[in-house]
Amino acid sequence: MALTANRIAGLLTGIGIAGGIGLIVLGGWPLSTPWLLMSFTLIAALMIVESRVVRPWEAQVHPALEGTIDKMEVRTLLRNKRALGGLLASISLFALIIALMVVKPDLLGA
Repeated sequence: MALTANRIAGLLTGIGIAGGIGLIVLGGWPLSTPWLLMSFTLIAALMIVESRVVRPWEAQVHPALEGTIDKMEVRTLLRNKRALGGLLASISLFALIIALMVVKPDLLGA
């Protein structure tokens, strides 16, 4: 379930980045806009967590899903605290990006 959620989140992030670039160009916002800088920072943090923690863990889990490793090793992989922390961090960063995009119109008037 975590692997599927991560694939969906990755796809949504890519769509969001592409759409965001289009809106920046169409909206005429300068790159130094505070909410824009914050969103770039959150997206960069999300990409770092994904590449350094989540993807290496996923590479270990795929053989488990194919049945090429034993049940004890699968349990160890599923209880990996670093991977679980990385997944939680990814979900949290994704939620923060969504929250920032929701309150963004309020930031324009500030």
